Amino acid sequence: MTQRYATIDENGELVGCYSDDINKAIPRDATPITDEEWVRLRKLAGEWMIDPASKKVTARPAPTPEEAAEKAAIARSNQATARLAEIDDESVGLLRTYVASKPDAPAKIKALETEAQEEKGYIIEKQPEHIGPADTGRAAPGT
Repeated sequence: MTQRYATIDENGELVGCYSDDINKAIPRDATPITDEEWVRLRKLAGEWMIDPASKKVTARPAPTPEEAAEKAAIARSNQATARLAEIDDESVGLLRTYVASKPDAPAKIKALETEAQEEKGYIIEKQPEHIGPADTGRAAPGT
């Protein structure tokens, strides 16, 4: 029978999940857990923890109002940062296209715009899930 394990830090935060049929070495400080707890911890690590005192898998305590407000502020900040990056990306492309269209645009800008247009031809808008960023399978331009 397979035995599952978890390691935690001093606050009960999950550090790692192990299974003796997968992992050759299990840390000495690992806590034995059930298959159900192993799945729960791996899928819902943010909602579950191992109580440092009892070594039992327990639901994470609800955050205080201050913690919830801080988490919401961080999430909104991350969302704003991501959107700003999208805006910047789109703006740069639009500016490059605009400047390159001018008769007196620097040759370097025109060359970069030409290259950008060629690269856009390789972009797949919705990639299959099994293809990652490094696995493009793309041929070099002109081949």
